Amino acid sequence: MLCQVFIGEDHLNGNEIERALQRADKLADEGEWRDAVAIFQTLAAEGNAHAMVRLGWASDTGLGVPADPSQAEHWYRKAAASQNLWARYQLSEFLRRKGAHKEALSIVDELAHAGYLPAIYRLSRLLEAGIAIEKNSELSAYYRDHAAAHGHVWAGRERAMAMIKGHMGPSKVIPGCLSLAAVLWRSFQLVARNPTDTRLLR
Repeated sequence: MLCQVFIGEDHLNGNEIERALQRADKLADEGEWRDAVAIFQTLAAEGNAHAMVRLGWASDTGLGVPADPSQAEHWYRKAAASQNLWARYQLSEFLRRKGAHKEALSIVDELAHAGYLPAIYRLSRLLEAGIAIEKNSELSAYYRDHAAAHGHVWAGRERAMAMIKGHMGPSKVIPGCLSLAAVLWRSFQLVARNPTDTRLLR
């Protein structure tokens, strides 16, 4: 068992946790979820929010463990309790998927006002769709543009597409094409450098 590498250690130090996370994430990316889950469980016992989120995803999707929505929610909420912004955002996404839109919106709104870019982008989408909040296209565009200005690639893509479609006037069509090309190039750079960068998170 892969988790045997941890036997005999009362607690893992920071470097060991980071190496274990990288190993588990690599296994998960390769489809070896059962082995990945064993490591995530060990790390979750150490209080690692990333591992807890990954266990939530595993239980939500049935990867490496039987699908169990209640267990998935347990792990997402436990991770979010650490106040890790990414973990809290992942809880909001889980709640949104299960239809708990008001609670999801509450978390997204708080994270957005704390400056967390994926949440700012998500709030823009919710305002445009009118999900759990009154539809407001003008405010949606404000949050989209704010996220785009700070490098969020999906917000930047949406803003560029709005320009190309003429939503900002005929004079913005060509600048929109240039903006889209710049966003695509920046996204390639981010993926190559750090695929977990929050500017890539939808």
